[in-house]
Amino acid sequence: MQAEHPPLRGGGFIISPQNSGSIPKAKPLSPPRKKKAVKIKELIFPVLNDYCSYAESMTSLIISKLLSALIAACCAVVFFKYFTFGTIICVDGTYVATANSDKSFYSAYSAADTIAEQNGIYDFKPDFSLTPTLTLKSSIKNAQNVRDELLLTSPHFVRGCVLYSKNAPVFSAESKSVAREVVDDYIKTYSMNGTVSLGSDISFKECVISRDKVSDKKKCSDLLFQKDAIAVTSVVNKAIEKEIPFETKTQNDANLYIGETVTVTEGISGKSAVTEETVYYNGTQKSSRILTENVILPPVTKVVRVGTKEKEVLKTGVLYPLEGVISSPFGSRWGKMHEGLDIAVSEGTPVLAAECGTVSYVSENAGGYGKFIRIDHGYGVETAYAHLSKIEVSVGQKVNANTRIALSGNTGRSTGPHLHFEITQNDTPLDPVKYLKKR
Repeated sequence: MQAEHPPLRGGGFIISPQNSGSIPKAKPLSPPRKKKAVKIKELIFPVLNDYCSYAESMTSLIISKLLSALIAACCAVVFFKYFTFGTIICVDGTYVATANSDKSFYSAYSAADTIAEQNGIYDFKPDFSLTPTLTLKSSIKNAQNVRDELLLTSPHFVRGCVLYSKNAPVFSAESKSVAREVVDDYIKTYSMNGTVSLGSDISFKECVISRDKVSDKKKCSDLLFQKDAIAVTSVVNKAIEKEIPFETKTQNDANLYIGETVTVTEGISGKSAVTEETVYYNGTQKSSRILTENVILPPVTKVVRVGTKEKEVLKTGVLYPLEGVISSPFGSRWGKMHEGLDIAVSEGTPVLAAECGTVSYVSENAGGYGKFIRIDHGYGVETAYAHLSKIEVSVGQKVNANTRIALSGNTGRSTGPHLHFEITQNDTPLDPVKYLKKR
């Protein structure tokens, strides 16, 4: 009995020894086939697509809700910003104003009633009605505006404009334009065609005014000028041609007597182009100054020779101080010594110095002599002039023989208009007739 062998296994076949030779040779086994891999993106993308679709739908819903909420909030803000509750005021059925409350109206009504009484109006009793309303905030009037609107329902009040200067009322005009015209005319009057500045703070206040206090344009202008309420300063610059006065230069000349002069060179005035600034206050000049000055023609100096030699007056004689009739000579008169010469003339006749010299004495009341002048001619010689009506020289003044020194008169102890004329040497009276010569 043959021993049995365990069957051989391999390649999926059972091989026994009895038929091993008749079995064909097995083909080599191929490696097992790998299963096809599933890509991750093919698993994830569908999920992502579903999520994105869901997110989009949820986002649209959220945005829609947010927009709705935002619009609602904006509407609420707009409403509370621009709208409010108020009170409509009507007088005699006619709309007057909108107040923010009944309380505000009654406050305005009380103020209006007070103003009416202050203006002597006691029949201010408007027939009003109040109606609550929803309105724009811009339509709400404050208490002062409501007060004015209530006053305007009375025929005693009108709208006008008050001019204030330095916070004080000047006049009340029917409108701001009229008030401005009055002020502009006032300023133009005092402008002097210069640069104008106002020294007063002015303001125009438009308000409700009692009808009988409103003035027309002319009356407003009169009030403004009467009160001189606005300080108008005007600066005027103008170009003018100005004369330059010439100077006088003197040269002492020992060959000429004192009081004698000789002109060497005639003086000629010059010219200059000047810009002058003048300041006016309400039309009155306050100051003036020169801003620029350019010389066009220079002046020519006058040169004069002046005598220094003393003149012996008594040797050369003196001139009659005026022309007239000798009414009383030198010498004894009425038991007294008449120390001069009386020349009868009408009052107011010009009196001339009898010779050159220096005025040594002047008196408005020299006792019996009345108005009196004495002139020193050197060498102890003096001449005197009395009973004058007017003195026209002063002590220390140099005079020539043709200098007008006074007007004749009748002052002091005098029996009529005349000139009392004296000549003295070392205080000794001399007879003037001996030394007088015709002019």
